[in-house]
Amino acid sequence: MSRKKQVRMGPTELTEGVWWVGNGGWGGTRRLSEPGDGNVFLIDGGSELALVDTGLATKNPRILANVAAAGLDPGRITAIFLTHAHCDHAGGAAWLRAKTRARIFAGGVTAKAFRTGEKLLIGGLRPFEKFSFRRPAADRILKDGEEVHVGSLRMKMLCTPGHTIDSCCYFVRIGGRRVLFSGDTVVGNQPRPDLRRIFRGMLGWIDGHWSAPFSTYIASLERLLALRPDIMLTGHGLPNEAVSAADAMRVGIRKLGKIMNDPDLFIMFPFER
Repeated sequence: MSRKKQVRMGPTELTEGVWWVGNGGWGGTRRLSEPGDGNVFLIDGGSELALVDTGLATKNPRILANVAAAGLDPGRITAIFLTHAHCDHAGGAAWLRAKTRARIFAGGVTAKAFRTGEKLLIGGLRPFEKFSFRRPAADRILKDGEEVHVGSLRMKMLCTPGHTIDSCCYFVRIGGRRVLFSGDTVVGNQPRPDLRRIFRGMLGWIDGHWSAPFSTYIASLERLLALRPDIMLTGHGLPNEAVSAADAMRVGIRKLGKIMNDPDLFIMFPFER
């Protein structure tokens, strides 16, 4: 089966050992799972598999069906890594854990959000107020820089507050390539066929209720840029290869800097002075 045909028919192997198994159709991309889902990625570590994020739907059998369609056994999924607490990324975590017995890995602030139900942390305000989901308890809280084995691979968690104060990314070397799972910290350079435009340097939604200060966001982007990823797999939209990923992060840094240097805009964002 050709790669082109795979893209039309089912899950896509984006780079060696990484499959795209969930997506709600954001920005005109091909829908793989339930409407509203953020991107869900599968990592093949040989003896073990892992998911990065779980989509919005509280029951999402299409994700597991896509894993099977990729020729992999869903029963080998042992880990679920969450990039942040927003329900379009974590809504299916409890159900998928029950189905696979995988352990849920998350940062400390994400774990607190699930524990307390704090709306400012989990996005219970607009646009998420109409959604409800079963908040999972994290099986293991990861610290910044901590690594977790997935079979022969080592997933490294990086705290990258910006889009939300609990945002984190994951970095792994697979098949000689540096692979970055950026969640909503960097959405990247994205074509939007529905709007007939290409947007450079897209960042996750910035909201005064849950976002980190812009200076902190810039520091997070600079940290990711220094990793020089060969491919960046974003929380929404299409992957960015190396040149596009670096460009997206640089443009995002410039955009945030421009806002910080315009005092009139602080009327909109009073949390940053």
